[in-house]
Amino acid sequence: MDLFMAKEILIKTHTSETQIAITERGRLVEFYIENPTRKRTLGNIYLGSIQSVRRNLEAAFVDIGEGKTGFLHRTSLSSNLAQQLAFLKKGGLSVEKFRENWTPKKSGPGKTSGTGHRRKPRGWETFDLLQRRRRILVTVIKEPLGSKSVRLSTEVTLAGRFLVLVPLSNQVSVSRKIGSYKEQRRLRSVVRNLCPPGFGVIVRTAAQNRDVQAIHTDMKLLLGRWRKIEAKLLRDAKTPAKLHEDVSLVSSLIRDLFSEDYSRILVDRPRVHRNICSYVQAVAPHLRSAVKLHSGDKSIFARVGVEDQIEELFSPDVALPSGGSLVIEQTEAMYVIDVNSGNSGRRLDRERAGLQVNLEAAEQIVRQIILRSLGGLIVIDFIDLQLEENRRQIYDRLCSLLRHDRASSTVLPMSEFCIVQISRERIRPSLRTHGKQEKVPPKPSPESVEASIREHVSRSRGEKVSLHVDPFTAAWLTSGILSRHRKLQVSCKRRIQIIEDETLGLGQFRCIDGQTGEELAMKNGHLSPGGAVRVEADDTGST
Repeated sequence: MDLFMAKEILIKTHTSETQIAITERGRLVEFYIENPTRKRTLGNIYLGSIQSVRRNLEAAFVDIGEGKTGFLHRTSLSSNLAQQLAFLKKGGLSVEKFRENWTPKKSGPGKTSGTGHRRKPRGWETFDLLQRRRRILVTVIKEPLGSKSVRLSTEVTLAGRFLVLVPLSNQVSVSRKIGSYKEQRRLRSVVRNLCPPGFGVIVRTAAQNRDVQAIHTDMKLLLGRWRKIEAKLLRDAKTPAKLHEDVSLVSSLIRDLFSEDYSRILVDRPRVHRNICSYVQAVAPHLRSAVKLHSGDKSIFARVGVEDQIEELFSPDVALPSGGSLVIEQTEAMYVIDVNSGNSGRRLDRERAGLQVNLEAAEQIVRQIILRSLGGLIVIDFIDLQLEENRRQIYDRLCSLLRHDRASSTVLPMSEFCIVQISRERIRPSLRTHGKQEKVPPKPSPESVEASIREHVSRSRGEKVSLHVDPFTAAWLTSGILSRHRKLQVSCKRRIQIIEDETLGLGQFRCIDGQTGEELAMKNGHLSPGGAVRVEADDTGST
């Protein structure tokens, strides 16, 4: 049965949004959303222009053509920055030709600061290369968050399934997760034979025990991407410019995660299914049979049984098995998680009951942090514990659970007030972006929508009206022998053409006058941002 399959990747797609769930034995462990408001920029490569250099911030602001300037910190400068700047200055050369004629400048003795004899801190010599209006190659290493712009790095890389290509470098390194020294040595030898001069390579963990042909295929794919970047630099030297857009969220997850550990990839759209099959066939043909196309009336998440778990992610309240609960809220500066005991531990003394709930809460907190992608400062208010050994047990449990998180984090010991502070790396926008729950207006009733449509149609000057509605309203209007659609035409004395529009939300519609071609105005209500009429409820909650 689907529920008992080990690890799965579930991909639910819509016209404007993609949702990805990763499960282990029917339990949701990771969840991702990609839509126009959460557009992925991670891994994109830009030809930027330095707008300003702020030594007090140890950073530069770079125009990459995406509205806000990107933030480039001193610690994100690569060791080959001087070579990269020279490569851009030459222009029109491939990496191989550039490396043939380029000789690095010999660095003199370290400069002193002021009248003392101390050298500049490490990295400042590279920072001095940043100058206003200078062109520079940068890649996005952190997505924008709220008012914060993207975080940039000059460590330009192209990631594949088995390799990471590093232009303008000569280093070959192997993932530390490959424990066998013999396998590390084999992979280094294979990559050095395949890699052209002027390029460095990082061998990923997925390359372990792969044959030469698979690694060679990945290398050719990455070199092909870099050739396209070189062609753009040669053809169009305008600054700023996007040189490379990294793969979509779906492709990146398949590339980085999918392996023999996963029993299945389940997709609900044939086009996405074909694309994934093509990619898996190219890089891991033995896993091709694990890519399945979902069919049936139920949604893909309902079929596997994780729909309720996904809905829980958008609620501030999370129930605990013992009867306690968590309340997760976001402020401007941090996330705050409050642990409530509820009805748990009635038969236990206060200390034991608090310890039991806190241990349950620790496991659920880490799970929610990963699922919701909470980043930055997270403050947790646990139930009060008097004994230091119990507080230490909660702290150790949190640290142990967070070791399995792909994002790095720092956990401070529990204070006397049973407060724990966690600083977690932000790897993508969180699912909840506002601390306070937004007030959602009640859904309009079908009858109120019909009345509003009738009012619009009656204002038409011509005999024909085009009515654009969402698919659910369209089905409601046209179902039955004596449909509401027909009754509307009779009562309004107009011919009404029903047109389904998936971009409209429930209760939204457009009325187009067949004679003038203009959109009919509304007497009671207002226009939504998309121009569609939305029926709203009054203060009493009735429509």
